[in-house]
Order: sequence, then C-alpha cells, then structure tokens
Amino acid sequence: MTSLSVVATTTYGTSSGAAAGLGITFGLIGAIIGFAITGLLLMGIFTKAGRPAWEAFVPFYNYWILITQIIGRPAWWFWVMILCSWIPVVNIVSLVLGIIAMNDLAKSFGKDSAYTVGLVLLSIVFLPILSYGQARYLGKGALMGPVAYGQQQYWGQPQPPQQQGYGQQPPQQYGQPGYGEQPQAPYGQQPQQPNPYGQPNPYGQQGPDAPKQP
Repeated sequence: MTSLSVVATTTYGTSSGAAAGLGITFGLIGAIIGFAITGLLLMGIFTKAGRPAWEAFVPFYNYWILITQIIGRPAWWFWVMILCSWIPVVNIVSLVLGIIAMNDLAKSFGKDSAYTVGLVLLSIVFLPILSYGQARYLGKGALMGPVAYGQQQYWGQPQPPQQQGYGQQPPQQYGQPGYGEQPQAPYGQQPQQPNPYGQPNPYGQQGPDAPKQP
C-alpha cells in the first residue's frame, strides 16, 4: 500500500507540474500574440506621427509614447493609468483616463467624439482605420479644442493653414487693401492717383508723357 501511495503521489505531482508548465507556456504564447496584435494596430499610428515603427511593439513603452508624445498628455497621466488599473474600485479612474486618451487620439487624426465611441467599444476595428486608412496625423490631440466640421480649434496654438476654395479671396490682413480697392495714403498725405495722358494731375504737375504747354 505504501509503494502504491508513493507511486500515485509521484504520478499526481508529475501531472500537476506538467499541467502548470503547459499553462505557463500557453500564457506566454498568448501574451506574445497579444503584444504582436497591439503592435500591428498601433504601428500605422506611430509612423504617421513620425515615430519609428518598432516602438509600437514594445509593451508599456508603446503606451508611454502614445500618451506623452502622440496625444500630448503629461507623464503623470500614464503612471496614474497604469497604477490605478491594478487597484480594485480605483480602477474606474484608469477607465476614465483611458476614454479621454482615446478622445485625444481621435482628435489627433481629425475625428469627432462619435469616432471616440468606436475606439472605446471596437478598438480592433477603429484603430486599424486610423493606422492604415486615409486619416492624417494633425498634431497632439490634448492641445486641441473640439472638432467642428472637420476643422481643429487649437488652444494656445495657431491654426494650420487652410486651403481656399475656388473663387474665394485670401483673408485680408489688417491695414491692407482688399481686392479692387485703392491703397490708403498715410495720415496727412494726399493719395496718389493715376495721371491720364495729357491731363495735369490735381496738384499742377504734368505727367511724364504730357505735351508741354506754351
């Protein structure tokens, strides 16, 4: 009986060790696959933002670059998200910050709040659209105001140049005449007017080609 008990215990221990080893192996394989998928989803976003593609495949470092360099949030934002995600009840803070970060990412590519909902609920679909679609990186979304009609409103930064439509005049700067208007003379001086051929100007001076009077 003793020998049978030893054999049974050894067999059970060996089976448990093998099962644990398989579990760790499959866990590592799953983590590697997850990191690879995340890197593929973010790679296009990184390259559009001028970052090297390999940064998208480094765990944790890719989120650091995304938060601090691409969307423009401060460094403490990243650490609060990471630390709060491991604490029960407090992890709601990490969830809220993550949603705000997704909204900043959407604004960085000229998307509105409706696209933010897609990034939060279906990241596997909407992230590839940003990475490999026609969307262009416009700047750090955390420094931008709300998106209105596809145009970015910047906080404390000049707006990017906008293309003029056909038939539209460029914006008139202060102090410059508009299209078809005569330039204004400085204060206290008479404006200069064109002198027709053969006619003296209002100030008694002949034009360069006017005939001389006897």
